[in-house]
Amino acid sequence: MYRILIIICVLINPIKQNLGNGQTIAFQKNMSGYYCGAQATFDLYKPYASLFINLKKNNKPIIIDSGRESEIISLFSKNFLSPKFMLLQSTFYQLSALSSYLETDHPSIFNRFNTYFDINLIRSIGAGYKEPYAFTLFLGNSLFLSYNESDQPGKRKQSGSALAGFAFNAGFHNILDNIYVTGFWYQPELVFVGKLHEPERRRISWDFRLGTKINRSHLVRDVIVFSVERNHSSYQPADWSFFDNSLLKYRLYIPTSFSDNPPWSTYQYFIYAKKFPIKLFGKTRFVVIGGGICWEWIYHYDRQLKQFEAQPSGKITWLIQPNIEF
Repeated sequence: MYRILIIICVLINPIKQNLGNGQTIAFQKNMSGYYCGAQATFDLYKPYASLFINLKKNNKPIIIDSGRESEIISLFSKNFLSPKFMLLQSTFYQLSALSSYLETDHPSIFNRFNTYFDINLIRSIGAGYKEPYAFTLFLGNSLFLSYNESDQPGKRKQSGSALAGFAFNAGFHNILDNIYVTGFWYQPELVFVGKLHEPERRRISWDFRLGTKINRSHLVRDVIVFSVERNHSSYQPADWSFFDNSLLKYRLYIPTSFSDNPPWSTYQYFIYAKKFPIKLFGKTRFVVIGGGICWEWIYHYDRQLKQFEAQPSGKITWLIQPNIEF
């Protein structure tokens, strides 16, 4: 099954190259009073596809001005206990999957990318995700973001959407010390995600999550998960800022208990990237230069014996994650 996932990732690469990194295709339709649709986003690190439907008949989507985050949070908090929206999604972390696949099944190829200071380029580029893929069921509420066109005052266009509610994620593989481990896992969590795109002005996305991950593998500890991700791109000239034209990711996995059966483990991941706008073929593109660190207290894989060690220990992985944003 793991090889099939790698093949799927390879097959979608031509599609990604035609659309450009981070591009989205989508459709929306009203079927007998129920608003539904689908979306596919092609990204170098985590492409995903989703299907959605409004659970309430003739429920008109909420549309607000983009950029008012306080208003978004207020609307979601008022309707948190009455979900009207359901979404099914599959997400692939293809570079993480490829890195773990090569080291697990083809270490001779993987080791060709070893460099100084115990850094492997494939692992550094693909690190950051604890599973190669995930399937998600989401129940909550959604709204659409809009903006006024500068050349047509009073005319509004959709610029993005936001979701808040409860998600149930699941899969059949984990990545442990860059080795894929077969074992069912599921992760219930609270999520607040959104994406905004105003052409030739700005793009912003955010992803906040809090939940718990339950594992059925004796090598992977049950953990509490906290995740923050924010991505900002500005097409307008601006002074240097830590938050503007930047990517920030932080994930924390802490054990649900600290007993020794199995020994507890923890995980922290931080990456920061700065974006540099350039003109390419008459349009603004972004060169992304990113780096960070991943610290884990886990079972390590003995590369000589080809098995996991009996007790966990610490490991630091330096991250190198360049990108080009179209």
